[in-house]
Amino acid sequence: MSAGEDLPPIETESEDIEEALAPLDPAADDAESEDASVAALGAGAAVIRAQLKTAPNAPGVYRMIAANGDVLYVGKARNIRARIAAYARGAAHTNRITRMIAETASMVFVTTGT
Repeated sequence: MSAGEDLPPIETESEDIEEALAPLDPAADDAESEDASVAALGAGAAVIRAQLKTAPNAPGVYRMIAANGDVLYVGKARNIRARIAAYARGAAHTNRITRMIAETASMVFVTTGT
C-alpha cells in the first residue's frame, strides 16, 4: 500500500493550507467518547498545523513522531507542505490515519531533489 492511497487527492495547495489552518469544530460531536477522540485528534492536528507553517514547499520525506519518540509514519511527497495539510484537515480519514494523527507529537522533514 502506498502512502497516497489513504489520502484524498489535493486539488490546490492554497485551499488545503487554509483549510488545515482553520480551527477544528469539536462542538459537532455529542458523545463523550467522540469528544475524547476529537480532543486527541485535535491535539495531533494542532501539532501538524504548527509544523505546516514551516514545512518545506518541496519534494521529500516526512516523519510523524509520537511523544515517546517512536516513529509513527514515514511518508514521501512531491510537496511536503501540501501533503501534511491533508492530515491537518481533521476529517474523512480512516481509523488508522486518525489514530496516527492523534498520536503525532512532532514531525521531521527531509527535502530531496525529486
